[in-house]
Amino acid sequence: ANSIAQALGGHVLRVVEENEGSTVGGEGFNNYASESIETLNVSRKAVLTPVAGGPLSIRSNVQLIVEIEG
Repeated sequence: ANSIAQALGGHVLRVVEENEGSTVGGEGFNNYASESIETLNVSRKAVLTPVAGGPLSIRSNVQLIVEIEG
């Protein structure tokens, strides 16, 4: 926002509104539940951890509405 404001010959006066969102996906993330069930069936003595191997994709979107004074 600062770069755009400077290009317009002004500066950011204030942030009016902010919205954000994200999604998480990936092979390791999606397969963790089924792998845990299989592990439980093989050995009841195994200690499970919440860490799964494999790729993980995280996407984030941020939208700012700012007031620019020039």
